[in-house]
Amino acid sequence: MSRQPDESRRSERARQAIHAATAELLASTSYDAITIEKIAAQAGVGKQTIYRWWPSKAAIIVDVWAEVIAPRAAFPDTGDLEADLRAQLTRMLDVLVEPVLGLNYMAVIADSQRDERLAADLSARIFAPRIADTKDRLRLAQAAGQMRDDVDVDTVADLLYGGIFFRSLFRLVPLDRTQPDALVAALIRGIGPLR
Repeated sequence: MSRQPDESRRSERARQAIHAATAELLASTSYDAITIEKIAAQAGVGKQTIYRWWPSKAAIIVDVWAEVIAPRAAFPDTGDLEADLRAQLTRMLDVLVEPVLGLNYMAVIADSQRDERLAADLSARIFAPRIADTKDRLRLAQAAGQMRDDVDVDTVADLLYGGIFFRSLFRLVPLDRTQPDALVAALIRGIGPLR
């Protein structure tokens, strides 16, 4: 019985080491070059320890992002819809423009197109909570008269994030720091109260 707390502490230390190693690799190594072997070596654990908790490197990455990126992307609510939308897009842009992390983020999304389990995990742990927060904030704006009642919040959420991901995915125009301002200004003109 007395060994159980020690084992639990060792397991938690191993999990934290695996998370830290994965986060470091995500910031310095391309997604394709990250392997379970590299994560294990950097974390100082055996591969079997990793496979006890995660079925793949993508599953570890989503787990790390749920703890690291998700809090960075929490939707603000200052009472000023335009400022909040701008702040939210800027936070997302900050992740996407990080040289290695941004490319890795898009690589995992690309990988999820052929891996249903990864797609479901990404949706449940990363995307769905952010989208729900966005829709909640938009409904508050409607209730406060900052947004027309006849505007569909699902469509606004698609428009809000679609512009950023379109540029990230197709790279026709580089991502830049002015994009959140331009996107939000265009959105507000379309969804704001009629004058």
